[in-house]
Amino acid sequence: MKSRRLYLVATMALGLAACDEVLEIDPPTDAISVEETYSTQEGIRAAITGLYSRNYLSTQVFYQTMDIYLSMFSDELIYYRTSSAEYYASDWTDYTTIFNTLWTSCYNTVFRSNDVIANLTGSTVLSEAETNSGLAAAYYFRALGHFWLVSMFGDCPLALSNVYTETQNLPRESADKVYEQVIEDLKMAQELMGDYENPKTRVTQDAITHLLSRVYLYSERWQEAKEEANKILPSADGGSGGSKYQLETLERVFLSGSKEAVAQLNLEGWGGSGTYVGYTRYYLLFRPYSRYTPYFMSGEFMADLKSDTTDRRLTEWLGEYKFSADSVQYYPYKYKNEDQPSSADSYEFIAFFRLAELYLTRAESNAHLDNLSEAVADINKIRNRAGQSDYSGEVSQAALLEEVMTQRRKEFFTEMGHRWFDLCRTGKADEVYSHTAYKTGWTKNKVLFPIPQAQMLANPALVQNEGY
Repeated sequence: MKSRRLYLVATMALGLAACDEVLEIDPPTDAISVEETYSTQEGIRAAITGLYSRNYLSTQVFYQTMDIYLSMFSDELIYYRTSSAEYYASDWTDYTTIFNTLWTSCYNTVFRSNDVIANLTGSTVLSEAETNSGLAAAYYFRALGHFWLVSMFGDCPLALSNVYTETQNLPRESADKVYEQVIEDLKMAQELMGDYENPKTRVTQDAITHLLSRVYLYSERWQEAKEEANKILPSADGGSGGSKYQLETLERVFLSGSKEAVAQLNLEGWGGSGTYVGYTRYYLLFRPYSRYTPYFMSGEFMADLKSDTTDRRLTEWLGEYKFSADSVQYYPYKYKNEDQPSSADSYEFIAFFRLAELYLTRAESNAHLDNLSEAVADINKIRNRAGQSDYSGEVSQAALLEEVMTQRRKEFFTEMGHRWFDLCRTGKADEVYSHTAYKTGWTKNKVLFPIPQAQMLANPALVQNEGY
């Protein structure tokens, strides 16, 4: 990993590439100007804003790499370009460049957060509430970076300092220890955020709680996962979240005004070829008659989704592309705006966290806790919203857990790597991928990604994952 000075210069360059607006609010915080930056209200606010601009607008891992590449690594998406066969065929190595992108992007998020934590802790320049909300965001982003790393690579270095000499040659820590630090950071973020109000496009108390519920789920701490989910789920459904959130119709899930969205990403200002006001880049990436080579859903996924013809996700969230009368392919069509809509009511934001996940988190947790009727009730919320009838299968722990995974597959396809993480965390990946015909390079060790060769060379304390 690079020195702190080089790291900050690099992330500043990413900010410069994003947009003029970022230039105005996101001054450099290198070793020369850091003291000045954190001595004024304007400087501190710019540093906090930099957490968002440098992650959301400059780091594609937050909204593009996780969605697309992890969908290819799983059994969802196939990219019809020969050079990408290593991804969907599971034929990658420690030299495959995407892993270095994932590794460095996540650690950049961690290091940015450490910088804010180190310089903002104890500051009295802003009000206590505003200072604490900025610190809460930093702890949240640090937790998110480490959570993604441990979920993809397993044991990984735990970086808790912004001092280069303390982080340059960190060894890998056990996954259990990393998870505990992630949980500790998120609890700290909850405490610091308190009742401070932020829009959904920034870190909120609910976004922190949503992530903590997911971390508990991945850690198989079922009661805690359920308790955190309950803080957001509607009171009418047994939660304590009042009426703040609700499941939307399928047509409204990804709109900027969606009441289902717990956290959203607004790409306005992203440094791509467009303004991204009220629309996302996914229209360009996924539509087969756009300027990009098409991504299509795998035959395995489509067979699963088509198994129930009443499921409206088939028609609402997928598009058809006909090569000929006898050849039809399907592509992701959750985001439909090609450019800025004429009405703000039709604006789309990326749904980073949404309520549907929390219903299925609670269902999975209740199944493990043998609260089977409660699990069925939450499963039916997702089934019914999609147009499916109530669950009518066997009411046993094993059957309900399988149904939860089925609904997660159909609900979250091409969203933030859910399918990849779900199969890996539940121990099902080898069972599924070893029988997926096009995954000719699959071996069971690939449930963990390789430590990138570039990182192995830079840090002699790192040890490679088994099988690479």
